[in-house]
Parts: sequence; structure tokens; C-alpha cells
Amino acid sequence: MNRLAPFLGIVVCAACGDRSPRPPSTTPAADATARPVADATAPAESPADPSPAAVSPSRACPPAHAATLGECSDGTRCVLLLEISATCVVKVANELHLPDVALPSDGGGLGDLAWPTRAGALVLVNMVDTWSWAALPAPLAAPRDALAKVTWTPATVGATEPEGYQYGVVSDGAKALLVGCKAWRDDCGPDADECEEWHCTQHVFVDPRTGKRLAKAPTWPFVGGAKTGAITDAVTLGEKGKERTCAVGSAAPDTWYGDALDGSIALSSTDWLALRYQRGSRAAARWRLDAEYMRGCDDLYDAVEGEIVVGPDRLWARSTRAGWEVHHGPFGQALTDATGKIKVFGDSIFVFAAD
Repeated sequence: MNRLAPFLGIVVCAACGDRSPRPPSTTPAADATARPVADATAPAESPADPSPAAVSPSRACPPAHAATLGECSDGTRCVLLLEISATCVVKVANELHLPDVALPSDGGGLGDLAWPTRAGALVLVNMVDTWSWAALPAPLAAPRDALAKVTWTPATVGATEPEGYQYGVVSDGAKALLVGCKAWRDDCGPDADECEEWHCTQHVFVDPRTGKRLAKAPTWPFVGGAKTGAITDAVTLGEKGKERTCAVGSAAPDTWYGDALDGSIALSSTDWLALRYQRGSRAAARWRLDAEYMRGCDDLYDAVEGEIVVGPDRLWARSTRAGWEVHHGPFGQALTDATGKIKVFGDSIFVFAAD
């Protein structure tokens, strides 16, 4: 049974706690590289649901770039390079056609990508029989067929996951790193006849150019903010005895049942993203950063659906059935194209580049 497709989204170390990933949509994937995404329509049933925000005529965004896997303008498969302007307009800056060797098949397909910096190389992992990686310098200026000319370098990183997953690629904000798993542990117990649950005991990070293994997990780019104390101007996390607490404004702290944070991003005085590293598991084999949309002390999981990928300076993207929306600041209005229409891109992997 080939279950690699659910692993191909974005997306911690062994010391990090377990946390169940967001349940996948049942939307059929177009191919083995496409991952299901959540519905683009946010329900409005809860008082905590975000309301659509009016877009200011003087709206400003940090200029930024991102990459996603999706459909080219001619209907073929591409890596799409996106540009976000200072006026919050998103456009496709370049299309890189996927060659046959990186298309889904029984023997492989593009499995992961990273774009550490705008001026740096785009790094990709291909799931051939012996998994390989390749780097494309200056992707913004590269011709459309440039990926057909890159050199794929076979590599082995850690142990193979029971269903075939070997490794992905992540960015530390400066360079790309291959990330695999030292060993996979089953959670079935000694008397289990058949095991279908397992977890990564320890992740392995390797510089692909030197083969050198890192001593510890890198910090995900754009991760910062407070883990306790003042999360936003109005939200404070603390401790009372052995319990975690959360307070909004001058309200008394109440018990907070959220897991410990690895970082946070303040989007407004009340809205923020809770960040936690997650180790690989059967449902999501790659090391990843889980981001939850919070308002005050409440998780708005049912309102702000989809996987969330964090970017620079309050930029973030979320998956929908139509593709990836890009947001800046609190949820309520995704960024638009030059015509003022909300624009979505890609259908699976999404990464921001550091400018």
C-alpha cells in the first residue's frame, strides 16, 4: 500500500510532545504530489468566529516571496514562485515546469521543496527508488524548463518509515537541510498482531552539500514571539501551580489547556498564531511546524480551517479546497491579485522565502 501522498504537505524533535495533526479533507488529490486541503468557506456559527475585515485603501504588506506546487498556466504541473508586493498584491513571478522524473509515478515524484532565501537556490526532494535532491540557483530568473536540467543527487538520511517515507527538506532561514528520522517506533505494544501506528524517535538533519549532520534541530524561519507572558497586547499566558493559564486584558487568568508553545506570532491585540514543532508520525511523516489560529485564549480551528504556514512579518498562508490563500495580519481578508480579486495558488506544498 502506497500512503506517501498524505505526507506531502508542509509541514520535531524527539523532545517535543505529540499533537494530532488537523484532520485531512476528503477532497481527492489530482496526483500523488497534491495534498487535500480544507474548505475555503469559514462557518459563522460561533461568537468567536472572525468577521470579514474591511481592506484599507492604504493597506501595506512586507514585500515577500513564496513557492508552491500546483498547476501551470498551461495546465501542466509546476513549481509556482509567488511575489507579494508592498501593496499586498500577489502574483506569479515565475513558473518552473516539472520534468517527467519529478512527476508522480510508481517510482517517485516531487516530494518536498524549500526556498530558504529569495536570492538563493530552490531545493527539491524527489521520491525516486533512491531518494534524491537537487538545487536550482536563482529560480526567479530561471527559464521555465530549468528543472529538467538540474542534477539529482541520491542521498540517504536516517531510517525509512514503514510505508516508504525517507526524508524531506526544510529551511533554517539561510540554507536548506534534509530531514529524516533516526528510527521509527511502533505504538502497538508487544502483543499487537499488526502495527499501523508509529512515530519518529529522533529526527536527523543533514546539510545536503556537505553531508554533515547537525547536532540539534534548526529553528524554523519566521518563528519567534513569546512562549509565555505577553503573547499580544491583550493576551497573557502564565502558570498557576502546575497548570497553564491564559488571560485576556484585565480578566482573571483561567486554566489554559493548550500544549506548551515553541513560539507565537501576534496578528492583532487579540489574534495570534500558536506555534509548535511536531515530530513525524504515520499521518505526517515529516518534521513540521504546526500553527493554530487563536483569538484571545480560544482556538478558532472550526472557523479558520486548513493548514497554516507562517511567513515573515505577520504574513501567513492557509490551505483551502481551491488552493493556498495568503493573509497579512488577522484573518478576515486574504490578499488579492492586481484586479482586487482574492487569489489562491497551488494545491500542495507551500513555503515562504526569506527576503
